[in-house]
Amino acid sequence: MKMAKASPEDLDMALDLISVLDDIERGFFPYQFSDPDSEISEWLDFTNREQYGRLIDNLRRLLNRGSIGRVIMGMAVVCDPANECIDPDADTIEHHPMRQQLEAAALWSLWHHQGASSGVGQPIRKLLGIGQHDRMTDEQLAQAKEFGGST
Repeated sequence: MKMAKASPEDLDMALDLISVLDDIERGFFPYQFSDPDSEISEWLDFTNREQYGRLIDNLRRLLNRGSIGRVIMGMAVVCDPANECIDPDADTIEHHPMRQQLEAAALWSLWHHQGASSGVGQPIRKLLGIGQHDRMTDEQLAQAKEFGGST
């Protein structure tokens, strides 16, 4: 599935929104929307219509800075197991095992075609972000050897 990528503005807005929502969850009027000269935290007052008007106006202004939909839907696409972007079994965001295997296979191929003039090795170096004359790191060599079955 394809989805429009979140822009830097979308991500900045989403990060600011997290802060605002955290303040609201704790019962405070969002600090970001408060008077910058005031050092006193303002509690949310459910009976204060003026305060709620300011809250809604500021939320609208914040949301108009970007698309929360692109941020959320983009992450839904990344997390969808069918797209094989991230490891579905990991608790953290890590590359999908298929991508890790492809990288190991590319490292194994590079290990066997490392020469600076190699017509095979140079495109693989470019793909992996390894400089034309850079040596493979010990970690890269270990990955290549593990993929090839030799340790």
